[in-house]
Amino acid sequence: MLIGLNTKKHTPWIDVNPQSWEVSKVKHLFKIVKDTSVKEEQDILSLTQKGIVVRDISNNEGQLAADYSRYNQVLPGDIVFNPMDLITGYVDYSKVKGLISPAYILVRPKQEVHIPFFAYYFQMHYLERILLPFGKGVSEDFRWVLSDIDLLNFPILVPDIKAQERIAGYLDDELAKQERINLILGRELEVFKKRRSALIAGCVTGKIKV
Repeated sequence: MLIGLNTKKHTPWIDVNPQSWEVSKVKHLFKIVKDTSVKEEQDILSLTQKGIVVRDISNNEGQLAADYSRYNQVLPGDIVFNPMDLITGYVDYSKVKGLISPAYILVRPKQEVHIPFFAYYFQMHYLERILLPFGKGVSEDFRWVLSDIDLLNFPILVPDIKAQERIAGYLDDELAKQERINLILGRELEVFKKRRSALIAGCVTGKIKV
């Protein structure tokens, strides 16, 4: 559990940051949402490496649930984490309304934040495998899960809202340029994956000035 964690000793990604940025915890900015009260039919969503997408459940492909009544309501702007796979899993924010498996952790802001910035910020934790040492389970390769309480107590950097918007906008532009290059080449090269990870990590921790 991360409560009382000494950030200087255990969180090097927190230590190097602009002095104007605050150090806080996830729970001070976000709350976990588990809303299964929705009755009307909605799209079923899935969290992928490409973001949150609407699933086509009509073709019976992939794993399908027998009952969606326990699925959680996702609203645009909600951030969804995969706590079950801290190696190849992912996190992103939803741009659409729908329902998603309760296996995911769904958080919603408690105060004004720029959601795209924090989506990038949390993505750094997967790309750089920051969350991996804080999972619990059988082994890192099998049933290695980040708990709700550890996520809520995880230390985070909080720039002011204008800096959040500026950084997210810069990353949107730069990563779109990279994606266009990938399309021209016909595949995503490993060098671009590493560059993407380094760019996100550098920007959201203040190491790269934007």
